[in-house]
Amino acid sequence: ADAPLKNLATVFTDMIGVGKNFKNNAERVMDTFYMFYVWAGIYAACAFGYFRSFVRAEAEKTGEISSSPFGYKFLIPFFSYALVLSSSEWLGVYSVFIFALMIIAYIVYRRGIKLKKSDIASILIAVLLMLLVGISRTLAQLLPLVAAFVSVFICLVRLINAADEKQSKGEIVKRAVLLALSVLLTVLLVITGWGTIFYFMGSLLY
Repeated sequence: ADAPLKNLATVFTDMIGVGKNFKNNAERVMDTFYMFYVWAGIYAACAFGYFRSFVRAEAEKTGEISSSPFGYKFLIPFFSYALVLSSSEWLGVYSVFIFALMIIAYIVYRRGIKLKKSDIASILIAVLLMLLVGISRTLAQLLPLVAAFVSVFICLVRLINAADEKQSKGEIVKRAVLLALSVLLTVLLVITGWGTIFYFMGSLLY
């Protein structure tokens, strides 16, 4: 919400400083200037909704647990799921932190350890989401390594077949070189991790 203001502040900072890239920053502000109006409309709608709800609220409901569909019932699971999906780790301290915060938030919301079935379901969904995200990321990390082992196995089988069938020396040497390259790639993946290699290859392509 405060991105337009930050961009505008950057321009003023560049005007005060020396050797700053004033032109590019000024263009960025102009490109995102429409967001001033977008967020102004959102804030105006929030203010209107707040005062409208306050005026229409019944006095006897003062102090009761909020039943607003856009209140805690929505915000607690929404932010919890967003944190899980944006996490770079799984089943670690960060995940335990999210899980604990979720329980504390529901206890505060319900004003005691009186969680409803919907609250428990939201917590279980968060845990399930953590597991699914973790499993998918683990499989994504292991996939290149599995592919490398399969490549080594295929190259080894092809080399053995070439030797058994007494094919030409050129063909045997070619298959031996492919096997050596596959083994080298597998060793590199095991030692350095697949991410380092693919980052290096991406840097070369870029």
